Amino acid sequence: MADADLQALLDTTGMGPRIILRANPAADESIHSYFVLGGATYPGIARWVDTADDDTDEEKETAIRAKLLE
Repeated sequence: MADADLQALLDTTGMGPRIILRANPAADESIHSYFVLGGATYPGIARWVDTADDDTDEEKETAIRAKLLE
């Protein structure tokens, strides 16, 4: 997985959020769009989350968790 470090931050127990897919919109390569399942932490929730290419893994993790709470 290209984002193994980010996935490790999201899911420390094996039951947390899981990145299913990452897409880079053709029109703007500075954005990464992640499709994330909430796992047991956010049951029944799946979201697309946009993050900036230059965001740190910690910033991406925060953005993903915030989106899963919406």
